[in-house]
Order: sequence, then C-alpha cells, then structure tokens
Amino acid sequence: MDTIQDTDTYPASRIRDTSKEQFKQEIGRQTASKKLAPLPKTCPDFWYMVVQEKSVAILMLCNFVEQNAKKCAEYFPTEEGIPLEFDEVSVVMKKQEQFPFPFETKVKVMVRQLEVTVPGQPVHICSHYHWMDWPDRGVPEADLAPIALLAKLKENTAPIIVHCSAGIGRTGSIVLIEHAMELLHQPAPLLEIKDYLVELRKQRNNSIQIDNDELRPCIPK
Repeated sequence: MDTIQDTDTYPASRIRDTSKEQFKQEIGRQTASKKLAPLPKTCPDFWYMVVQEKSVAILMLCNFVEQNAKKCAEYFPTEEGIPLEFDEVSVVMKKQEQFPFPFETKVKVMVRQLEVTVPGQPVHICSHYHWMDWPDRGVPEADLAPIALLAKLKENTAPIIVHCSAGIGRTGSIVLIEHAMELLHQPAPLLEIKDYLVELRKQRNNSIQIDNDELRPCIPK
C-alpha cells in the first residue's frame, strides 16, 4: 500500500480550539533569524502535510518579501497552468481571483485554486487564501474582513492551515479571532480577551506580538 511520506519533521503546531473538538494548524519553522514560514528545503514536507491532513484551505498572512526582507519561500505558483515542482511534489494553480468580501473594505485577499500531486496519492485540490496587506507586527484594516474570511474558511470541517512569517504574530491573531467568534455561540460567560491569549500561548509560545489593545478592534463584539 502506498503511504504518504512521514511529515513529523515539518514544523507545525496544532492549536486546539477549546470551545469545541476542532483543531487549527499553525505553520512555522523556527530558525535563528525567527523566520517561521515554509523554506525552500521544507516546501515538499509542507505539501505532504497538506495532503496528509486532507486540508482544503490554506491561509497565508504574509508576503514573500516584506520591507526588503525574504519572509517566505515561494511554495506555490503565481501563474496559472505552470507547475511548480519540489522533488516529486507538483503544484499547479488552476485559477485565481480576489476574495469577494460582501462589503467595502481595503483588505486584499487573493484566492487561488491549487492542484497538488504527491507520489502514491490521488490529486489533491485545495484553496489558498493570501492576505496581502496585513503588516508584520501590526493590525489590518479594523473592519469585518477577518470575520467574513474566517466564516468562509470554516464552511469546510477539514483542518485549516495558517501561516505567517514568524508563525506566532499574525497567525496567533487570526487563531484568537476565530476562537472569539466561536465563544460568542457558547453559553459560558465571556472572559477578557487577555485570558484567552494566555491559553493560546500555552499551546503556541509567544503567540501575538502586539499589545492586546491594538488587536481589540479586530475582535468581534
């Protein structure tokens, strides 16, 4: 029987949503320079993990280059129909479009349909959501964009793969926002957002690198 390559070496942390039995996947590879994102040598393992987890949604919160510094390897193609290959792994973009927010917003998210081929496995189709203007160590436009995007991602119950450059700042923020959305539907009384941040940091150390008050406008009320 064909099996997927062991991807235990790929640096990923499962973030458990304590409001229900569902997990979020946070991606990152810690290096001396603190660049936690797919690197050229980890791109094959990243795609093996996507197929192994049967994930159909990837959320990228950084750009390949930010402030003249390389933040992430080019692990997916940006031109339609031209495959990008990593060893025996092949990734092809079938189509792309800007995410259709149902309201006016300055936030720009590109959605790409990717076809992933790994040895011994059926072709895997997933959607790649690239949030292009969330600043490193900053906050995005303070509107409902994170809520609308997360609502779309959660339409499928498969694991959601999320990554930024450091793997703790923007990624931790989006995980915390998602958790706050879930808590609004729970009967238990709501705590201060800082209490949930403490719990998140127990699962992923140093999550969210900005002051709580800066993030507050992005949290649903």
